[in-house]
Amino acid sequence: MNDVNTSEIEDSGVTGLRALPMGLIAVLVLVAVALLATCQAMDLRGVSGTGALSDLRTTIRTEVPRLAEDRRMDLDWVATLAMLRDGRLSSHFGPGAGEEVELG
Repeated sequence: MNDVNTSEIEDSGVTGLRALPMGLIAVLVLVAVALLATCQAMDLRGVSGTGALSDLRTTIRTEVPRLAEDRRMDLDWVATLAMLRDGRLSSHFGPGAGEEVELG
């Protein structure tokens, strides 16, 4: 006889589904922070660049200015996260995006 309690399996599945939105939000926040770090690294190194990465930085910099002096970074994360969520950065990802990246 099968000793598997199907209600326990269903409970685990429901718990996993409830946790999924928080996991997705955490991934989006991580992506936002990584994008900001990339922009800042390019700024600090004086990389002007052309191509997809430079275009992405230009788009982000329309909402989040270069970090020239100390300020709250959480507001920058929120602004970048909003750009990810509302699709303003979507043209920089996916098929065809980033095929040519020339720095320097």
